[in-house]
Amino acid sequence: MPKINLVIDSQQVSAEAGSSILEAARGAGIHIPTLCYIKEQDPKANCRICLVEVEGRRGLLPSCATQVSPGMVVKTNTPAVRDARKMNLELLISNHPMDCQHCARNGACDVNELSDEMCKYCIICDCTKDGACELQTLAREYNAATGDFDWKERTEPLDDSTHVIVKDPNKCILCTRCVAACNDQQGIHVWSRTGRGAGSKILPAMNRPLAESACVRCGLCVKECPTAALTMAQDHRDIFHYLDNKKLYKIARIEPSFIAELSTLSGFDDLDLTPALMVSALNKLGVNEIEPAVTAEKQAAEEIKAELAAADGKPLIIRDSQPVVRMMKARYPELADYFSKAGSGQETFFKTSTARDMEKEVYPITFTSSIGRKDEAREGGFGPEKAKVLTPLEIKHLFKRSAIELQVRRPDENYGPDLSTDDLLPAAAGIIEDQITVDGKTVKVLIAQGLRDVDTVLRKLKEGSCDYDLLQLEAVPGEAVDIRRMLV
Repeated sequence: MPKINLVIDSQQVSAEAGSSILEAARGAGIHIPTLCYIKEQDPKANCRICLVEVEGRRGLLPSCATQVSPGMVVKTNTPAVRDARKMNLELLISNHPMDCQHCARNGACDVNELSDEMCKYCIICDCTKDGACELQTLAREYNAATGDFDWKERTEPLDDSTHVIVKDPNKCILCTRCVAACNDQQGIHVWSRTGRGAGSKILPAMNRPLAESACVRCGLCVKECPTAALTMAQDHRDIFHYLDNKKLYKIARIEPSFIAELSTLSGFDDLDLTPALMVSALNKLGVNEIEPAVTAEKQAAEEIKAELAAADGKPLIIRDSQPVVRMMKARYPELADYFSKAGSGQETFFKTSTARDMEKEVYPITFTSSIGRKDEAREGGFGPEKAKVLTPLEIKHLFKRSAIELQVRRPDENYGPDLSTDDLLPAAAGIIEDQITVDGKTVKVLIAQGLRDVDTVLRKLKEGSCDYDLLQLEAVPGEAVDIRRMLV
């Protein structure tokens, strides 16, 4: 691919032909803010936050949708650019709940300084994305409020019909990232944009409740949403009822993908937020025991080994992803017999921990980046009253409310068991074909991550053209444990 030379903010930059200004800038370490952009997806240019100046071109251009050209001179931080971004942010804020914007000290106040007058707004606000909302972050960066625009209160009802994903249309900024994630990346086609102008909305088909749509609860739309228009069910809200209950014995399991995502949320490098720091923090919360994630995964792998040894030539599908289970029931119900009898690592953990013979009742808690795990727990009879499934954003809120600083570490503290996750490293994204030896038997393995690739594999299996012994099908790239590491 030929290279294009251009100048961005007085810096010489070389980018591949066909690249956007945004891609060229990020490749050179130059920050341009966005709200609607998704890497490797066609740009939508909906938010108009990534505007830049290009010498010789009229007006400001969206950097995500403007291709580089030889000799182009781009400016990303001029007064005109900053003013335009601020105005576009104020337009979004004028049609967005203002709970998090009212208090001038939001995010910086001392709990000992709270007063009814000072905090009459933020005390009643409990936005689930507070501190992780991209609109909130940019509003603070550009000092944007409603400006000259009248604030419009929105009172549309929430949709929590799935009990896993919560849709708050009042906080939607029409960036369409959820549409791209669900339709283009996953191929499920739940979300679509309807209406025009001020009447535009993002809705499931026929404006039905999300539970009645094709949604399989993979949660990728939630991860892509820049605000709290789409969030996961907040299972941490009543967690202290269980953590403070002395009659319960709390056992936690930390999945490897959880550490990486919490590291990003907390501003750590991946190697800085160690499992040892997590153990220390969870002990302070009231968790009695932390079980290494490898324990349940290896138990499940032993069951899979036994099934492979007795296999009659029919492919075996690992039942580790609840969204995949939902998709198969909807699209390929005839393939249900291909599922392994072994449960997922989480399911195995819940069942083995609660089966312990103890004086106290065991209350298991999973820490995971997979929103699908919440659905799996509920479907398996482990709802919030019997177990908890908490995501990195939820535990970040818990640590904040409990005044627990992950950076604070005493060398004399006992960090408990070895929680090394080297054996559980996530498989690479996409489709992987491999051949391994399990107990002397050659096993052909196929790993697919992402529901669009999963659908391709299942279609071939239905047609009889899928010549593999073991299939690991995962809904969201980066959340899967590599089964090959567990079997060999």
